[in-house]
Amino acid sequence: MMIGVTGHRVLPNHATGNWLRRQLKGFLQELAQPIMGVTSLAIGADQLFAEVLLEIRAEIFAIIPFTGYERTFENEIDLRNYLRFRNSASRVEILSPSASDDQAYLRAGERVVDVSELLVAIWNGEQAHGLGGTKDIVDYAMLLHKPLVQFNPITREITRRERAHE
Repeated sequence: MMIGVTGHRVLPNHATGNWLRRQLKGFLQELAQPIMGVTSLAIGADQLFAEVLLEIRAEIFAIIPFTGYERTFENEIDLRNYLRFRNSASRVEILSPSASDDQAYLRAGERVVDVSELLVAIWNGEQAHGLGGTKDIVDYAMLLHKPLVQFNPITREITRRERAHE
């Protein structure tokens, strides 16, 4: 089963990260196997998702927004994690150039939705901060009637939205 992820680049705190890790792991283990997680490997939610995928021995499909994506990682730890997850991926797709990084992030998020059967959104429910933010990707998934599971890192609520009727 192809499970995509979108989510915040900054998670509130360590305790929230631990809660998300436990919830994601339990959720993914309940799904039909095998699982391939689809992610752009951004810091925050994407890398947490990739870590959980490796813990449960699921495969990673990395959708990289552009060649040279490595330059966007601001510290050595995040870059090392990105490279580790990318090297662990069983499939890597690098998107063609876009007019801007923000457009590339939007295209990558849309590509994650396009190839996924279900989208995991680690999202507080608020508006996107810039083009290609979490809300933009959630809206796109809803437009395509993709099932979605939202993990709200602020309220710690999990909301399932089944495929909308056309």
